[in-house]
Parts: sequence; C-alpha cells; structure tokens
Amino acid sequence: MNLSNRQNNIINYLKTKDEWATGKELSKIFNVSLRTIRNDINAINSFQSSLILSDRNKGYRLKSKLDVINSQQNFDLNIDQRKHFLFIYLIIHANTKFSIFELADSLFISEYTLLHDLEKIRQEIVKLSQYEIYLEKKNNEIIIYDPFHNSPLLLNQYVSENDCLSDSILFKKCFDFLDVRDIEAGIQENIPPSFFNRYLTYNTVLIITCCIIEQFIYGNANYDSSTYKNIDSQLESYLNKMSDLYSLDEYKRQFKSYFVKCLYPLIKIDKIENEIKQSTSIFDKDYAILYKILKTVKTDYCIDLLTEKELILKFLIHLKIAFARTNLNIHINNPLLEHFRKNYTFLFDVAFFIADSFAKEKSITLTKNEISYLVIYLIGPLKGMKEKLYSNFNISILFFILEGPALFTSLSEIIFSSKEYKNIEITPIYSTQKLQSINEEAFDIIISTSNNVSFQNANCVYITPSMTFQSISQIQKKFINVLNIKQQNYFDRMFEYFFNESQFLYNLNFNNEVEYINYGVKQLKKYNFVEDSFFDEVLEREQLLSTSFESGVALPHATKNNAIKSCIQFARFKKPILWNNTKVKCAFLIATSNEDIQLLNVIYKVIIDICSSNDYVNKLSKCSSINDLKSLLFSVYKSI
Repeated sequence: MNLSNRQNNIINYLKTKDEWATGKELSKIFNVSLRTIRNDINAINSFQSSLILSDRNKGYRLKSKLDVINSQQNFDLNIDQRKHFLFIYLIIHANTKFSIFELADSLFISEYTLLHDLEKIRQEIVKLSQYEIYLEKKNNEIIIYDPFHNSPLLLNQYVSENDCLSDSILFKKCFDFLDVRDIEAGIQENIPPSFFNRYLTYNTVLIITCCIIEQFIYGNANYDSSTYKNIDSQLESYLNKMSDLYSLDEYKRQFKSYFVKCLYPLIKIDKIENEIKQSTSIFDKDYAILYKILKTVKTDYCIDLLTEKELILKFLIHLKIAFARTNLNIHINNPLLEHFRKNYTFLFDVAFFIADSFAKEKSITLTKNEISYLVIYLIGPLKGMKEKLYSNFNISILFFILEGPALFTSLSEIIFSSKEYKNIEITPIYSTQKLQSINEEAFDIIISTSNNVSFQNANCVYITPSMTFQSISQIQKKFINVLNIKQQNYFDRMFEYFFNESQFLYNLNFNNEVEYINYGVKQLKKYNFVEDSFFDEVLEREQLLSTSFESGVALPHATKNNAIKSCIQFARFKKPILWNNTKVKCAFLIATSNEDIQLLNVIYKVIIDICSSNDYVNKLSKCSSINDLKSLLFSVYKSI
C-alpha cells in the first residue's frame, strides 16, 4: 500500500511544526473532515510504524527522536555501547539539532557524562575528516553538520570498524521509524550475491540503505536528482527494487540519486581495480615515471629497488588503484597505520616520498592510509633481504644413485666425512622415475653414478660406485667453487645492506673526534639514516669509554640502537686525528636500528678483526673506493 498525496502532505506539514497541530487545524488546512484526518493519521501510522503521536487535548505531531530514545528504558547500555549508540544515532540524524539537557535525560546520564561522550565522538569524527562532517555545540544544543551528505558513508566505516552490527539490537535501536529487519529481508530478496564485491559488502548495503531511508523519512535527505543518470541497466533494476522499500513516489527519484551517490563509486572501483591489474605492465608510461622516482630513492634513501621488477609493478598497480579511489572519493582505513608509522619510520618516509612524488605527477593528494599501504610493499622486500642475511647459506646436493641406499651411505661417508663440508643438504634419489619429479635447478651440485642420465646443471659430477681419488678431487673442486660463490653472494648482500657509496668518505681534514663526528652525523642525517639526537648520543658514548683502538681505527656509535635505518659510514682521514690521546687514521661510524643488532654482529666481527691487526689497518688506510673497502672486508670475512 502507498500513501496518498494528502497523507504525504500531512507528514510534510507536521515536519515544519515544532509543536502540536490540532485536528481542526489540519482539517482546515487540507479542507477535509476531522474523521478524514483521523483516518489519514491511522493510515500513516499503520504504514510507517507510529510516525505520528496523538493527544486528545493537544492534537498531533511527528514522533521526535527523543521520544524514541525515551521509549527504550529497558535497553540497558554499558559505556562502550552508549558511545556507539550515540555516535550512530547522531550520524543517522545529521543536520538535526538536539538539546543537550533532553538528550542527557533520554539516556539517563548526567550532562557532564554526555559532554564527555560527545568529546569522544568529536574526536572520532575528526579521525574521519575525509567525509567533511563535524560536530558543533552551541547554546546548549549539538548538531552533526553534514553539508555534502556523506553521513551514510561515514556511518558505514564507523559501524564496520567497530563491529557494531555484531550487536544487532544496538544498531536497530538507533532508528526511530525504520525496521531494520524489513531492509534486511528486502536486500536478501532483491539483491543477488553477484552484486557485492570487496568494497560493497552485504553489510555496507544494509548500513547505507538504512541510513538513507531514515534520513528521507525525517526530511534530511535533499539531494540533487541530476546525479542519477548514466548507470547500467542492472544497477537500475536494483535501484528500482530498493526504492520500493521506501515507497513515497514523489521521493523515489531523489532516493535513487542518493543511493547512486553513496553506492555507485563502490561498484565502479571494483571494475576499475580489475582493469588496472590486467592492463598495467612494464610498458606502461607510468612505469617509467615510477622507475625515475625509485632512482632518486636509491640516491637519497640508499634503498635499491630498481632490480625488483615485480615489486615496481605492484607499486604501480597500488598507486593507480589508490588514485582511482581518491578520484571516486572512496576512503579506506588502515587500522595498522600507527603501527607502521611507529615501527617502520624509515620505510614510512620512503613510502611517503614515492607516493607524494608520483601524486605530484598526477596532481592528486593521497591520504596517510593509502600511503601506509605502500609501506607493506617495502616491508616485504626488506624482510626478505634480512632473512637471507640472518640465515646462514647451505649447499644443496642431489645424489642420484641407482645402486640403492646402502651404497649411498658408504659413498657419502667417504665423500663428506671431512670437516670442510659444513651446512650441506643431501637429497638421495634411487630411481629414474623419482628423478623426473625433481627440479634439478634447485640444487647447487649434482652427483650421479649413472652416465645414462644427462643433467643440465653445470656443477654435475659423474662418479663410479667404486670411487677414485680423481672423483673425490672433482667433487671437492665443485664444492669449493660453489662455496666461494655462496660466500661472496652472502657477503655482498650483507655489505650492501650496511654500506653505501654516499657514506664512503676519504681525504677528510679534522683536528679531533668531535669535529669528525659532527660532520659524519650530518652526512647520515642528509640521507635519512638517523634522527637529530644521534650526535649527542654518540658523544655520550665516547664520554663513557673511547671507541678508538691503538691500531688507529675508531668505531663511534650511539648509546641507543634507534637509527631510522642501519648504516656504517667509513671515513679515511688525510692525516691522523687525535682521538682521546690516540692517533686515528680511519673510523667506522655505526648507526644501528634495534631490529638489526643481531645482523650487525656478523659484519661487526669482521671490523673488530681489522681493528686488531696493524697489517689490516694499513690496508684499510689505503682504501680509495668503496670496492677497495669491500674487498678488504671480504678477505677478512673468509678467513674467519
């Protein structure tokens, strides 16, 4: 059943009244009898859940928000529930003024408690500032201002983040006239599962639809119907079905417009996101822009991501999707934002630089939440890099022996009994059929007793079951070659993690350690390795105990391991400087983050060995390039 035009007009008239309207007044205005007015009121209340209150002496008026809250005396709320209830209720009824005294009475709390709750709500709204909604208190009244009609979207984000739908009674009690169960049934009946996506979930449609309908009933949803255009036929059919849930014909077009404004971007972004994922490649014109930015990152932040093509592509896809969300005014929340900012300070700065530089090319500003998701892409490669550094390398050997396990045991004892063979992983294979399921590229060395099977691996050794001195020598040679390559690769990764060409300083002139430390710290700060406090912390450490060695090397470092990114700066002085009564030729200024202490121990042991040898120190003082330094450190690393 639909309401008649006169019944709709009665509702609209009562919306304009702040007081009771008598039956005679309504009868005169609409030129009908008192009985007709009473029948109209009954029809309206039957259709819209007792929308109009009746009083024998006073007449009629619309049920107010506070009437509804007061009727819920049996609805007991704890502190958290009350905050959620108040927040949701005020957002649903945005642009409506409330008396602080009446609102406190209706919730059975003091005005002081209410003001405390409202301050928390204000802070929550400030966090969601992207929706341009704000709370104002004036003359003992409060109002949630929503000039751009974003309250359904803000409500959806708040309810989702705080899991308010899990307490369905609380959510349903926030609506004055709407029965949420009717909307749930309508969505389940009219909206197929294919309509939803990761942005537009069932709960999102439920929350936004309920808010829209409630605001229309209250007359707080005045939207430009011109926004309702150029939508596909499938969405059109859904809108027609959803608008039937609110069946005042004169408002149907506005309802559809409002529905499109809130939901259509969430439908569109899913399609755009899929298109971006499918179309973006290394040949994309934006790939070159991002690559150029990453070159600057390598120079300014000493992180080389240029060889990570898959990572760059993921960066680009994420950035494009982030820009698409921004263009559609879709705001995502990252609950780990503060965690990233506190625990990955350096990576957050790098992510911000990349996103900000790319955004300037597109004349778009990204939110902190969007930027924080970029940090995730940086954490992965850095974590992978560290895992390779922390874990000692192994040499994997495939042993193909058709003669069986007994011969394998015998041969492995002969071949690998020497202490030289450390950290080896041997996989024995006893049949050709089993061999076919093995990826030979996963092994460093292949040893086979069968010449009938060919292997592509260059480090393959064919031996006879009887074993010969020549076979043992051949295996040993292959092993040493692989070991050297693995050692070199492992050390290269370690060196590149801690050392950078920008921090290789030579032919410096200083009179004492304070002058050098001041200069060295400035170089570290220039490339975002340390905070302002680092200089004082290094001097504090020197006052406790000098870090200089009698051999002529100093290892200055801070009292705390709080570097933004770990780095070891090497400085070679043009002439020795006086460092706590010791003449120092070279210095390693060490900046370490707390998470890298264990990792630093590997390279630190090498440096300590150098400092303990006059021969090594003489070689160190002659290093004229970062490659010279690397070669010296590697030779010491191999020896220990």
